[in-house]
Amino acid sequence: MIEHYVQVVKTEVVTLKSSHESSLIEQYEYTAHSSLAQSVNMPVAKFHLELSPMLFIDLLGNQPQP
Repeated sequence: MIEHYVQVVKTEVVTLKSSHESSLIEQYEYTAHSSLAQSVNMPVAKFHLELSPMLFIDLLGNQPQP
């Protein structure tokens, strides 16, 4: 038996250019792994896809100059 697992997490990056202007980049990141186990029965392949309910937001703003 072969088992495949994929988890997808949405990430949003917000860049603050000024107090009135920002930009948004949406991307998806994933984790994947597979496992193989001996089976005496028919060959089996299982697939698991999990869309994470979590959302990661990264805020990038203008850094003050020293």
